[in-house]
Amino acid sequence: MRAAKRAAVPKLEPQCSEAVRPHPSVALRPVRGPRPCRAAGSLARGLAVLLGAALLLTAAPRPSQAVTFLEQIERLRLIAALLLDLRPGQAPLVPGAGQADATLELIPTPGFNTQVGGKQEPIDPPPAFPRLRLRYLSARGLMLGVTASPAVEVRHYSAAYVGGEAGLRHAFGALHAELRGFAIAGQLRGPFTQTGTRDTLRFSNRGADVRGGVPLGALALYAGAGRGRTTTELAVQADGARIGGDNGYTYWLAGAAWAGDGWRLTLEQNVSEDFLRHLILAASRRW
Repeated sequence: MRAAKRAAVPKLEPQCSEAVRPHPSVALRPVRGPRPCRAAGSLARGLAVLLGAALLLTAAPRPSQAVTFLEQIERLRLIAALLLDLRPGQAPLVPGAGQADATLELIPTPGFNTQVGGKQEPIDPPPAFPRLRLRYLSARGLMLGVTASPAVEVRHYSAAYVGGEAGLRHAFGALHAELRGFAIAGQLRGPFTQTGTRDTLRFSNRGADVRGGVPLGALALYAGAGRGRTTTELAVQADGARIGGDNGYTYWLAGAAWAGDGWRLTLEQNVSEDFLRHLILAASRRW
């Protein structure tokens, strides 16, 4: 009789703390045994430190380096091409079921040095530019996405491009990760070298990155790094000159996302090499 009573008593397992509940937009796979609460907390703290460091880099003074005329021209081409690069703009969370989402991004234009030689180039782009992205996420972690924009002129500048991305996401317990590849190509038109002209910058970017993130209730923190390559050509209207190049680049990123009621808001900080730091603000609706 006593043995039967002992058998009826359920075995209690330690429960995870309230701070590491699954993210509302995902359904984590059941984990056998105790949940890795301490590991999730350590990962969250580490990602929070990376996010804070990336945000501080934005306000930090940029190194002043003496560069040649050709290096300055190359830097301006790279800045324009990398601002339109197809960065993640999203936490790498694995959904519990297949879903699609539409994302509207707003990318503020950072301040940068426009001096070439002894001349200050008349580059005065819009303070920010929007981008629409569509993604599909399968329950197994496959991600497919596209983006495109017609040439809409704003303050004498226009950008037309088309791009795509593909990735694979997986949940390693509390840690969600994604390996992603992308490509984007297009052209920008505007007065890059002389007021009143319509210079044309053609660009083609491709690359890959990896990100890791931890869901913390409605909030998710993530960070990652990537490597890409860009091919650019600047056609100067005034004299018909064409200046081009092919450059590799490395970038780092950190972000935070909040989800609720079918919406997700994301803030992502990107740092490209040592000459460009820019934010991505995104609002997504999933269905």
